[in-house]
Amino acid sequence: MPSASGSDDYCPYFFLSYARTPWNDPTSPDPNMWARRFYAELCNEILQHTSLPHGVHPGFMDADMQTGVEWDQRLARELATCRVFVPLYSRRYFHSVQCGKEWAAFELRRRAYMNGRNDLLDVIVPAYWSPVPEYEIPDIAKPIQYADPSMGPHYVEHGLYTMMKIRRFRDHYKMAVYHLARRIIEVAERVRLPPGSPVDYSSIKSAFTRDPERRFQITIIAGAAH
Repeated sequence: MPSASGSDDYCPYFFLSYARTPWNDPTSPDPNMWARRFYAELCNEILQHTSLPHGVHPGFMDADMQTGVEWDQRLARELATCRVFVPLYSRRYFHSVQCGKEWAAFELRRRAYMNGRNDLLDVIVPAYWSPVPEYEIPDIAKPIQYADPSMGPHYVEHGLYTMMKIRRFRDHYKMAVYHLARRIIEVAERVRLPPGSPVDYSSIKSAFTRDPERRFQITIIAGAAH
């Protein structure tokens, strides 16, 4: 799979899409530090099982972005080049317009590559952060399997957030991260989704919008590989 830089090494294995938890009390710890810690541990696990060179990040999370970076443009570029989309499921996630737009941008790229074919291209690997009632999962996410038995019995019952915080679940958490990393690597290296062109965030709706007339406009992705 060629990348914008002409090398496989510069296409991140995954894009972590997550909903930020509001930091309402400045005297308390940042509630998003757990998501950042999970991202770091997932990246480290992927590094242990791949041959990525020094200095190449295996994933992308918006916490990596520096002050002054054009936010939407950077996100669009990362979504156009990442190999796998990893949504971090939570109740807050499916109510987030920003997360819905990230999913929509990646789905546009996936559908452009499919070019009307009906066979599934499995390049979305969910991570279950905290329990979500089935009725709150939007239609676009329902066909995607997230309850992988290899992740252990506590994964769907409690989610990664609780598993990493409570000591007696730590070994189960580590095993879940291991299996998630191996799944991301397997999908990324088997499917090899080509890079597309970054989308204009202002022109797309959230993928979670409940609109029966909603359609993905493939034509807004110019130059997508087929």
